[in-house]
Amino acid sequence: MKYYLGGVMPVFSDADLFRRIAVENPWWADTQSAGEATRGLGARRLFDVVLRVVADRNRKDIPVIVGPRQTGKTTIIRQVIARLIAAGAPARSIVYLSMKRPAYSDVEPAAMIKLYLSRLKTDVTPQPLVIFDDVHYLKDWRIRLTELIDLFPSVRFLAATSLGGPTTRGDADKPDRTIDLALPPLSFQEFLTLRGAEEGLFRSRIDQDRNKTMLYLDQRGVVLLNEQFQQYLNLGGFPEVAADRRSTAHGVADKLDEIADRLLSSELPGRVGIQDTRELQRLFSLLAWQTGDEFSIDGLAQAIGVAKNTLKRQLDYLESAGLIRRTHRLDEDGQRFQRAVTFKVHLTAPTMRAALFGPVGVEDPVMTKIAETAVIGQYLSDPNLDRVMYARWTSRNIDVVVCDPVTDKPTELYEIIWEESGLKEARRFTALTGFKKRNEDVLKVQALTQTTAGGANISGVDIRYLPVAAYCYWVGKQVSDRLADYYLGPGASAAASERRPAPVIASPQQQTAAAGGGLFDPAAE
Repeated sequence: MKYYLGGVMPVFSDADLFRRIAVENPWWADTQSAGEATRGLGARRLFDVVLRVVADRNRKDIPVIVGPRQTGKTTIIRQVIARLIAAGAPARSIVYLSMKRPAYSDVEPAAMIKLYLSRLKTDVTPQPLVIFDDVHYLKDWRIRLTELIDLFPSVRFLAATSLGGPTTRGDADKPDRTIDLALPPLSFQEFLTLRGAEEGLFRSRIDQDRNKTMLYLDQRGVVLLNEQFQQYLNLGGFPEVAADRRSTAHGVADKLDEIADRLLSSELPGRVGIQDTRELQRLFSLLAWQTGDEFSIDGLAQAIGVAKNTLKRQLDYLESAGLIRRTHRLDEDGQRFQRAVTFKVHLTAPTMRAALFGPVGVEDPVMTKIAETAVIGQYLSDPNLDRVMYARWTSRNIDVVVCDPVTDKPTELYEIIWEESGLKEARRFTALTGFKKRNEDVLKVQALTQTTAGGANISGVDIRYLPVAAYCYWVGKQVSDRLADYYLGPGASAAASERRPAPVIASPQQQTAAAGGGLFDPAAE
C-alpha cells in the first residue's frame, strides 16, 4: 500500500511506515529499553489507576490521559509499558504511536492498526495494546477513537492528549466511548513525594483503638510544611522542575515558555477556530495576573478588546488545554444561577504566575489569591470537579464551597485567611456563619490559615482553623483516593490510604504542650 502526502503525491509504502513505527517502539528489539526512558523518575499517583484500567481486558471504553503539557502523560505511558512487559506481556503486543509525528499526518489510525496487526508474530497474546499519544492532532479524535473500538474489538486502547474538553469532541450526536483520566499539574502531596520531603515533615504514632498508623504535625512541622508550600507555589507545578532541588524561578519560566509556545503560539489554537494567538496570550497573561478573581464575559471582553463569542472560544480553549479552571457561583441559599453571568478563574498551577511575573513571598499581598489557587488546584483530578464552586451575594463571599456530588447541596465551606490578625473576630466570618445558618446540609466550616490550627465557636457556628498547606496536602491525598475508587471501584484506594494516612494537625493548645517534643492526640481537643 502507498501513502500519499496531502492526498496527492505517493511518499512511502507499508514497509516505510512500519519502520517508522518500529523506531518508536524500541522494546520490540530490546525489552530492557522499555524502562530506560523513565528510570529514576517518580510515578505520579495516576500511574496506578492507568495501569489497572489498561490491564482490565473487559473494558469497552478508551481511557484517555488528559492534562496540560509537561505534567507527565508520556512518562506514565512509558512506565505502564515497562510494567506490563516486566509482568510478562510480549513486547510486540504493545505499540506506541505519537500522532504529532509528521509521518503519520496523512495516515488513518485504522490503517496503522491494520498494518501493525498484520506484522504481529503468531505467539503474541490476544488483545494487543495500542497507545495513541498526542491524540489531539487527530481531528474529532474522540469520535475516531470510539469508532476503533468497533473496528478492532480484540484490541485494547490507551490515549493521551494536551487538549481535552468539549472543544475537541466533534459532533455531539455521535457516540463517545472515551473516558478521561485527569492529570493536572502536581498536587502538593505529589510535590513533597517527588522531592523526598514527605517523610521528614510528619511524626507518626500507632493508634491502638483503630489499629493503624496516624500522622501528626507539631509546631515545627507546620513551619517546615509552610516552607515546602512556598516552594510549591513558586516552583512546584511540573514534575521535571519540581523533582530537581536545584530548580530556580528562571528554570520554571523557561518551562512555561515551552508550554506556552506549544499551546498558545502553535497551530493548535487554529484547530478550534482561534486565529489571533497574540490575543490569546494577552488573555492568558491577564488571567494569570488576576488568578482567583471573579470575572464576567462582558467585562473581560471589554478589557481584552475582543468580541464576546471570541472570548468564550478562547476561555474554552485555555481550559481544555489545562491552563485555567473556571469555577461557578452559588447564591446565599446554595443555589446555582440558571444563567451564569460571573465566574472565577484560577490557574491550574500557582507556579505559572510565578513563572510569568516572578516568585511570590510569604508577605506578598497577593498570597491569599495564590493560596486559593493552590486549593482549587488540589481538586483538579477529582472525578466530581464540578462540585467545587464559590459563593457570593450582596457584599459577602465564600472562597470555596464544596457540594455533595449526589444532592448538589453545599456541604463544606472554606475561607482562605492568610493574614491572621483578628482571627477570632466575628466580623471576619460573617459570610461563613450566615451561609451555614441558611444551609442546613453544611457539615464542615473551615478557615484555612497561614499557621494557626484549632477551632472556635463564632456566632453559634463551629469553625475549624487549619493551615492551608496542610489542607492542600490532605485534599491531594483524598482526591487521589477518590479517583482510584471512581475508575476502579469502591475500596480500590484502601491499601494506599493505609500506607499514607492523612495527618492530624495540632491545635494551638497542643502546640504549646509540644515544647518538649510530644505527639498530639486529636481526642485531646
